[in-house]
Amino acid sequence: MRRKYGTLLLIDDEKDIGEILTDIFSDMFDKVIYCDNAVEALGVIKAVPLSAIITDLTMPGMTGDQLVRKIRATGDLTPICFLTGHASKEMILSAMRLGVADVFEKPFQAEQLVEALDRVLEIEKRKEKIHTQATPPTGGSEKDPEREKKILGLLQVVNETKKKVS
Repeated sequence: MRRKYGTLLLIDDEKDIGEILTDIFSDMFDKVIYCDNAVEALGVIKAVPLSAIITDLTMPGMTGDQLVRKIRATGDLTPICFLTGHASKEMILSAMRLGVADVFEKPFQAEQLVEALDRVLEIEKRKEKIHTQATPPTGGSEKDPEREKKILGLLQVVNETKKKVS
């Protein structure tokens, strides 16, 4: 059995893809919510605390990149991954500039998707840990060389993972 995360939001205008993804990720998350359009998804994002979001890039009404811009404009830093059948180097670079954690290509292998999303969520955990460790306890401003070494090590792991994704 896989590690359980909180809630995953899936957004894809193709309902059969939504059903397949819901099945794939149901063992990994406590709850999987599927929306077939970005407007409906924005309502869910406002109402439900999410662990991750996977959105199709090309959808009628609002594209995945437009959705990400709206989400990020609110200050929400939930990890977001694109799912697309048309990945190009330019599109991937654009996604990274928007703060998208990863880009998954259609057609996909279920196990590869699960592993990739698990890596994304592990990186997020490390980022949170770095932030927690980097924030000095109240009342103290002393430098802790051991803590700084750990932070630098974690930053290197995050940067190496980003390089592998690019």
